[in-house]
Amino acid sequence: MIVGDLEDGAYKLVVRGSGGMDFITDYPMEFIDKSYSVFIQTDRQVYQPGTKIMFRTIVLNSQLKPAAEVRNEPLHIHISVNKFITIAERKVYFVV
Repeated sequence: MIVGDLEDGAYKLVVRGSGGMDFITDYPMEFIDKSYSVFIQTDRQVYQPGTKIMFRTIVLNSQLKPAAEVRNEPLHIHISVNKFITIAERKVYFVV
């Protein structure tokens, strides 16, 4: 089902079933337009002090396709224990 262009706001998803089990129910939904999704994967769940952190990122555009247009844009990484203690800050660039 193609919905088309939506504006930000509150919507309602209505689900109907018929034939064997008749039902109708609805769910409130909020739509917020976004431009990119960034997925970050690390090589382990927990790191010890001094451990090298390995990660990779996947950046997708609003159509969930690889966002080649950001390939030369920096990604700022900020790793902290809490809002007061910073462990590392780095600027890296996407590699295609």
